[in-house]
Amino acid sequence: MNTHHLSEEALQQAAMEQPEAGSVREAHLEGCPSCRAAVAEYRAIFGALKTMEKPVFDFDVAQLVLEQLPQPQPAVRRFPWPVVLTGAAAVMGFAVPLLVLGRFLSSLFSGIPAMMLALIGVTAAGILLFLCRETVLNYREKMRLLNFY
Repeated sequence: MNTHHLSEEALQQAAMEQPEAGSVREAHLEGCPSCRAAVAEYRAIFGALKTMEKPVFDFDVAQLVLEQLPQPQPAVRRFPWPVVLTGAAAVMGFAVPLLVLGRFLSSLFSGIPAMMLALIGVTAAGILLFLCRETVLNYREKMRLLNFY
């Protein structure tokens, strides 16, 4: 007598398909009358489910559910003042020192070779492009996750 029986999932799987000859499940079913009876019961249940008629409703469930849902309120679009003020502060933070110290910039960069300035500029532009690309990809991924439909 077996003290270890097949799980309910394994019994249902055995009821839905023919177990392979020589498999552990088949060997257990041959030696365990309790599991064989459970498989026979599952086969009877599955057979009865296949012969049942599908229920037909005389009402539209989707329409009833949609009527119960609250109507969405239109979103109020306000002018993005925080974005404008942040942008203005960034421009001012860059432009004011540039205007005040502009006459000293030529002497500041006069000791640096042109090739080094070009290398610094290309590197800075590459980093900026990479960061912009990462930001756009991150935004698209978040929008994809929010788009449920």
